[in-house]
Parts: sequence; structure tokens; C-alpha cells
Amino acid sequence: MDEFTKARLRLFTVLLLFVIFIFCLIFASVKIYRQLNPAETKTEKKSVEKTEKQAVPQFEEPQFNIQSHKKSAPQVEKKVKRLDDTNALKGILPAWKKFRIPKCGILADVTNNKILWSYNADKIVPIASMSKMLTLHIALETMKRSPNLISLNSKVKITRNSALGREGGYGLKIGDVYTLEDLMKAAIVRSANDAASAIGTYIADSEKRFVYLMNAETKKLGMKNSTFINPHGLPEKNKDNLSTMNDMLILSMNILKQPDYMRFAKLRAVKIRERTLVSTNNLMRKRKYPGVDGLKTGYTRRAGFCLAFSCLRNGRRLVGVVAGFPSSSDRENFVTALLDWAYR
Repeated sequence: MDEFTKARLRLFTVLLLFVIFIFCLIFASVKIYRQLNPAETKTEKKSVEKTEKQAVPQFEEPQFNIQSHKKSAPQVEKKVKRLDDTNALKGILPAWKKFRIPKCGILADVTNNKILWSYNADKIVPIASMSKMLTLHIALETMKRSPNLISLNSKVKITRNSALGREGGYGLKIGDVYTLEDLMKAAIVRSANDAASAIGTYIADSEKRFVYLMNAETKKLGMKNSTFINPHGLPEKNKDNLSTMNDMLILSMNILKQPDYMRFAKLRAVKIRERTLVSTNNLMRKRKYPGVDGLKTGYTRRAGFCLAFSCLRNGRRLVGVVAGFPSSSDRENFVTALLDWAYR
């Protein structure tokens, strides 16, 4: 090895030792500083931990309110007037046994504040798309409380969750924008499940949060035996939206107080953009029973065919709910016989 190479090697060794010395000096200085300033170090650590915690949203349902730009006024219980059931028929008349009978049902004369008929009205059953009545009720109540912030003309952007390919949907696409009115019409007239999901998501920022609102609203209305897991009524993970006919009658009577809902429910068909949606309520759409003007159909395999209905004849309004029919024609035949008996 010549002298020049040896000199280069010695220079490299000296530089390496110098870098190691500087590194050790810095490390020692930091260690001594921390030992001399323990309080400041802990404060800095807590500050970092606090920042990290704030970066992840913490949702607690009991603290939830409708999103800040849709704040509502203080709410009060909105229980409807108790109906007199003293002379109500309980059970099935012999004349009705020629029809397929429901698993449960109830009929009320709202004009005279009387229960006319009930059958297993306290039985808790799946209610399928009749759930949408509560979804629309909450949306319309929100509009009443905050008319300057939310209206039928409000623009609703469709989220990924709402656009999922649910059975019985309108066919909403991610990113599409619809008015709240169009989504309401689709949900009521054609029972569009994706439209109901979009409404709930818009009102509460997520479907999960809207479900919390739904269950809170049942308590305010006095629906003591109802539990909701989604805004549309389809089964999820082998669970259903559950209620009783008594509870659904309470909801139906509150729906009667919603002019916009009743206006949409009367539609036999509605055109939304390029599609014409036909009502799922054959009693009204096919004019099978004059005077019927709503309220909501429903069907799932476990719920059977269901119907919340309203009929106005000669100034007398009847409201009823039935569930558990094996077919839509069985449902319509029984409800026709029931109304004929009530208006006799």
C-alpha cells in the first residue's frame, strides 16, 4: 500500500470518529435536557396525545343532535289522543273467514275517536316498508322546525351507502343529486328503499345516526313496543324493524297531520326524471276502494304483505294497519271487507 492510500484511509477514519463523537454529544445533551426539564417534556407528550385523540371523531349516540346546519327547537312529546276501545270488536267475524286473515291488525274511526276492530294488536311483528312512514315523518318534522335550512327543494347528494343495490330501489347512483321532494315521492309511492336511505342519511349525516333519531322519535310518539334498525324496512343480519299494530296506528294518526305526506300518498303514479313510478297501493292505484288515500304498503318474507291505510267517506275518516298476509290480493280482499263492515 503506497503512502497516498494510507493517508486517505487515516483521513476517512478520523472523519468517521468525528461523526460518531458528534452524534454521542447530541444524544447526551438531549438526555441531560430531559432530566433537567421533566415537566415540560410531560406537557409536550400530553399535547401530542390530545392532538392524536382529536384527529379521530368520537361519536356517542346520547349526545347526538341533528347536524348543526339543521338544528331543531326543543322537542315535546307528541302523543295522539287516546282512542276509546270500549265497544271495539276483537277477533275475526265469521263472514271474514272466507278470506285469508292477517296475523294482526287494527282499525280506528279517527273522526269519532274510537277503535272499531283489533286483532293481536299488541303482537310485535316485522313491519317491512311501513317503516318508511317514520322516516318521512321525521324528515317532515325537521322541515317544520328548520324551514330556512331544509325544504322539499333541498338538494340531496347520493352517498355510496344509499346507492347500494338494495332490492326494491329506485336505482340511485353515487354522486347523483335529487330534491328531497323527489326522494320522498319515490319512497312513498313506489316504496324505494334507496330513496328512504338517502333521506335518512341527508337528515342525520349517516344512516346509523338516523336510526338513533327513529328510536328516539318512537318514545316521543308513545310507540312503546317498536324498534328500528334502518330507515327502509329491509331485513339486516337476520333482524327486522319491529312494531305492533297499536304502535303503527299511533304513527299513522301522526302521519295524517303531515299535509305533504298525504299529498304524496294520494298519487297513483309520479314521474321522477325519466322514470314513471306506479303506486304499490292497489286499493288506491286501481281505485278498488274509493276514498282510500294512503298510507303505506310493505312486504318482506318474514313480515308478509302489510298495509297502513286511510279512507275518507262522507266526512268520516278511518285509519287501519294490517300485517302478515301471504299475498297482496289477500291483503286487499280483507281490507275491502273490513272497510265495508266499518262503513256499513
